[in-house]
Amino acid sequence: MVKIGMLKRIIQETDERRIARRGKLFIVASGGLSAAFSVIILIVAARSLSLEETGILTIALAIAKLLLNIGKYGMRNYQVTDTHEVYFSEWLVSRVITTVVMMVVSVGYCLVNGYAQYKAGIILLVCLLYAGECMEDVYTGFYQKEGRLDVSSYIQTVRYVVLYLVFAIGLLFSRNLMTACLFSVLATALLVYIYSVRTLRYFPHRQAAPRKNVVAKLLVDCFPLCLMSFILIYLSNAPKYEIDKLYDSDVQAYFGFVSMPIFAISLLSGFIFQPQIVNLSHSWKERDFSRFEKIVRRQFVYILAVSLLCIALGWLMGIPFLSLLYDVEGLEAYKFTFVVLLIGGAGTAVINFLAALLVIFRLQKLILYAHIVTGLGIFLSIKPVIRYFGIDGATIDATFWILALAAVLWVVYLVNVREGKKLYG
Repeated sequence: MVKIGMLKRIIQETDERRIARRGKLFIVASGGLSAAFSVIILIVAARSLSLEETGILTIALAIAKLLLNIGKYGMRNYQVTDTHEVYFSEWLVSRVITTVVMMVVSVGYCLVNGYAQYKAGIILLVCLLYAGECMEDVYTGFYQKEGRLDVSSYIQTVRYVVLYLVFAIGLLFSRNLMTACLFSVLATALLVYIYSVRTLRYFPHRQAAPRKNVVAKLLVDCFPLCLMSFILIYLSNAPKYEIDKLYDSDVQAYFGFVSMPIFAISLLSGFIFQPQIVNLSHSWKERDFSRFEKIVRRQFVYILAVSLLCIALGWLMGIPFLSLLYDVEGLEAYKFTFVVLLIGGAGTAVINFLAALLVIFRLQKLILYAHIVTGLGIFLSIKPVIRYFGIDGATIDATFWILALAAVLWVVYLVNVREGKKLYG
C-alpha cells in the first residue's frame, strides 16, 4: 500500500502553484483510473472466468452503478458549491443515510428479480464496493471545497490502484469471483478509513452535532439531483437491464465488453470539467459572465474533442482492439452497437456538464422534470424495441433519448444565461 506519509506531505504543502500542479496531475490520474475501472475489471475477469460468470459480473457492475446514484445522492456538486453554513457532520450524516438506503434497495432488487444465491451475492458485494466509494466521496468533496482538489484526487488515485491490484490478485489466485469481490470490499473499507476519514483531522472544521432540520433539507434539496443522475445511468444502461431479463449471461458478457468503454467518455469528461465547478460557481455568483462563458466554452471544446476522438477510434479499430483485450471471438457482430453506444456516451458527457451548470443556477427541479420525462420515454419504449428489433434497436432507442435530453438541457442553459445577463449584466 502507498505510504500514508505521502498524503501528509501533500496536505502540508502551502505553495499554491505546487498545489495546483499536483491537483491537475492527480485529477488526470484518478479520472483515467475511474474511467478504466469496469474495463480493467472485465479484462481480468474475462481471462480468468467463464463467459457466464463474466456476464454476471457485467450486470452486477451495471446494477451497482445505477444504485450508486442513490448512495451519492447527487450531493458532490451541491457540496462543493455550497455557500451556506452547513457543517461537515451534516453532510456526513446525510451520506450515511443515503448509503444505507442504497444497500437496502440493492437487497430488494435481488429479491424482486429472483436471482440465484450466487448471482445475488456477487451483486451485493459489488454494491458494497460502491458503498465505500459513496463514503469516500463526502470526504473528498469537503477537501475539494477547501481548495484541496489535489488531496481529494490523490485519495481517489490510491484507492483505484490498490483496488485493481487486490481484485486482480484475488481473482488470479483464487479463480473465484466471490472471493475477489470480498477482498476488494475489505480493501476499500480499509482505504476509506485510512485515507479519507483520518485525513479530516488535518483540516479545520467546526465540530458540531448535526442539525436534523439541515440534514432533512439537504436530502430534500438534493433529491432532484439524485433522481436525475439515477435516470441518466438508467438511460445509458437500459439495454443491459433488458438483456438480463431476455437473454442468457453469455450475451450479457458480449454486450458488456462493447459497452464498458462507453463510460470512459463521460467519466473522462467529468474529470475535465470537475475542477472548474468551483470557479464557475464563483464566477456566476459574482456576475462575471464573461469569465463564466469563457470557461464553459473551453470545457465544451474539451468534451467534444474527447468524444469525437473516442468515436473515430472506436469505428476504426474498436472491435479488433476489444477482441484482443478481452481475448474473445464474435465481437464483430457488435460493431454497429459499439459505435451507437459511443455516441450515447458523448451525449451523456454533455448532459453531465450541463447538469452541473444548471445546479449552479439552482435549477434542480427543472433538471429533474426533464430527466423524468426522458426516463419514462425509454422505460416505455425499450421493452418493445428490444423484443422486435433486438440489441441494435435497443441501443438506438437509448441513444436517441440521451441526445434528446442533452438538447433540452442545452436550451435551458442558454435561456438562463441570457436572462442572467439581462438582469445583472
